[in-house]
Amino acid sequence: MSEVHAKGVSVTFTPVYKDKFLFVQRQKDDPILGGYWCFPGGKVHVGETLAGAIARECEEETGLQLSGRAFFVDSYLLGERVGAHFAVEVTDDAVTLHELESHAWVKTVRELEAFTPRIPGIDTHLHYILTHLGHMRHLHGRLKPDAHERLHQLAWQPLEQFDLLAPRFLNS
Repeated sequence: MSEVHAKGVSVTFTPVYKDKFLFVQRQKDDPILGGYWCFPGGKVHVGETLAGAIARECEEETGLQLSGRAFFVDSYLLGERVGAHFAVEVTDDAVTLHELESHAWVKTVRELEAFTPRIPGIDTHLHYILTHLGHMRHLHGRLKPDAHERLHQLAWQPLEQFDLLAPRFLNS
């Protein structure tokens, strides 16, 4: 795989394990947002899909393994880069940091507020994820048992599904 970065494309993601959400702190001497609390993520390599970049960055930065399920949260601009943010389900909560200062698992936006400095929009993204999952839990309790799996598929989709976005975003 080429390590040439696609022109201006990044991915970020919120790892989700059970009812916890992972945030990381960049190295204090990092020239880009040094010391800030943020999402794991990074630049997409030329020829790499969004799902491929998420899997690589998750392993490189946190040591966590993806379950293969995700949902799209938002797109954003960061300087001259465009990014896509996802919630991604991980298989456990045993973080091994690489290239990062610290990490924290949180359950609420209020818990996240204690971490400063943090990148703009981080609270909004977590609020969206919590709301989305909360709506699914609410509906889950109101449905017949045979509809639970279909509802789960609405909340979480196969991460590879987002590879369909690659031709529109990435340059090869």
